[in-house]
Amino acid sequence: MRLISLTLNRIRRASNLASLLSELLFSRIHSFLRKKPTEVNGKKILVFGICGMGDAIQMLPLLREMRKNFVQCSISIVASAKTSAAEVFQLSQLADHVLFFEFKTSGLMARRVFLRQLIRARFDIAFCTHITPTEYFLPALTAIPVRVGAHIPWHTWWKPKPNFIYDFAWRINGFDQVHETRRYLSLLSCIGIDTSECPLDISLPISQDVIDRSRYRLEQSTASRKRYLIGIHPGVGTNQQWKQWGEAKFIRLARRVIESLDANVILLGGPTENAFLGAMALEIGEGAVVVTPGAEGESYANGVEETAGILSNLDLFVGNDSGVGHLALACGIPSLRLFGMSDYWGYKALGGENSDIWKNLPCSPCLSIGRINSQYNVHNCHHRLCLKLISVDEVYNEIVDHLGETAPKKVRTQ
Repeated sequence: MRLISLTLNRIRRASNLASLLSELLFSRIHSFLRKKPTEVNGKKILVFGICGMGDAIQMLPLLREMRKNFVQCSISIVASAKTSAAEVFQLSQLADHVLFFEFKTSGLMARRVFLRQLIRARFDIAFCTHITPTEYFLPALTAIPVRVGAHIPWHTWWKPKPNFIYDFAWRINGFDQVHETRRYLSLLSCIGIDTSECPLDISLPISQDVIDRSRYRLEQSTASRKRYLIGIHPGVGTNQQWKQWGEAKFIRLARRVIESLDANVILLGGPTENAFLGAMALEIGEGAVVVTPGAEGESYANGVEETAGILSNLDLFVGNDSGVGHLALACGIPSLRLFGMSDYWGYKALGGENSDIWKNLPCSPCLSIGRINSQYNVHNCHHRLCLKLISVDEVYNEIVDHLGETAPKKVRTQ
């Protein structure tokens, strides 16, 4: 049975590869023969938003600007049901439809069914972000009259991109210190829309009912309400462990915050982090509470909205460069985030009562869109100094700064 299963998997992968190669060849010929449009117009817009929660939040200024410039248009977004991005798009109310597709796990037949669905929808314009797996959607894209996307040179990224498919494109330079919101807005700039004065508004509308319900939940979870409520998210996205500051450091920080600042620590995370956070809470001791909306046994349908409700009741959020950290910024909560290998310039906080700790080493960042650092990157870095050099004392002192003059004095670092 094992041999049969392995053989079937290899056949499926081979057929998928053959299909992708044939689609790549056909789309290349199609792009060469067709006459490219000189203007952008239409009523039905398709946006590829297959990404994580943090990227979805960074896309909100783009969607708001689309609503402003394409008033009468219908906007549909392709997203994955396995990430929280779809919940962000639905919560923002900026899209008319959210279409779900799992390009990483879907077989050839499921992909063909979805592509036919996109073709039958007869979209007028397609916007492909720089993180869109364009190669999986070539047959549907060739059926759309106007295609707008990001041009990533083949030698500067992990996977070659079919840049030829786009009628309008902006070229990514991995050495530019550009914020991610600006990268997304460049899709509109390359079709003649001025986005230089566009507000980088990543806020999400959270109802007062959700905030009040979350406040009640926190009151029931904490044995005694202390002076401050400080949220900590020690986790990161799937397969992004290289972003983690360190479980042991977060435990030491939480203990100091509880003891020195008269605070309750709320350990936040997603459903899959429930056991991990529970073990951390036991290590931290009294004063630490685990809150994971959407975990098994929870009655909440929208984990993002419920997490946003919890965040809205906090005095401060502390965490890694993660989706929950971006959600805290979207909720307008004072935030302190710790950056290591990831693209600081692309994801740093945009003003407000927020701060980031980043060491800006010569090798940083070792992951940036459109740039591969062959000597140091997330796969071969063995020193992780960008995160190791961030001490517990340094983070604690930043927390004291955020809380203001009434907080206890800082700790003197060695």
